[in-house]
Amino acid sequence: ASTALNSADPMERATGAHILGQLGFDTGYPYRERSVPMLVERVLNDDESSVVESAITALGHLGDPRGLSAVVGAANHPTDTIRLSVAMALPKMLGEDS
Repeated sequence: ASTALNSADPMERATGAHILGQLGFDTGYPYRERSVPMLVERVLNDDESSVVESAITALGHLGDPRGLSAVVGAANHPTDTIRLSVAMALPKMLGEDS
């Protein structure tokens, strides 16, 4: 998944983000520690909106507050699907989603 996240192909990067956001969900996200920094990097530095959206969604699944600054920073993004992803990710990242 981390290799896909660094691909030249935006679809592969988006897929890598989705995988990192789901990897180990049934066992408490054991790869969270390594996944969050890679996903934050995509949110902050990827030019492709589908990749940014996927990374924000993944960070929401992981619910780790270390990604909060990057996600909040995308709240005013011109792309509506990214703003929706921000709105959906925030509750879990803030510990308000059960």
